Amino acid sequence: MGFVALRPMRIKTFETGNVKAIACGEAHTLALDINGYVYAFGWAEDGQLGLPDREIKDNIMTTSICRVKQLK
Repeated sequence: MGFVALRPMRIKTFETGNVKAIACGEAHTLALDINGYVYAFGWAEDGQLGLPDREIKDNIMTTSICRVKQLK
């Protein structure tokens, strides 16, 4: 299910070069930009992306790169 990339891919959203760090799971990715925002995409069946349900297609995966809301 979903999209599989067996090699690193350039992500258009991050071409500005403002990414400070990346964390990759087996089927999901988190990116931290220089302004402190976290972006999440990929598999989210178990809530690992920290995104609201409306951002998750069929409660399984994202359809785009989403900025994670600030946690309080």
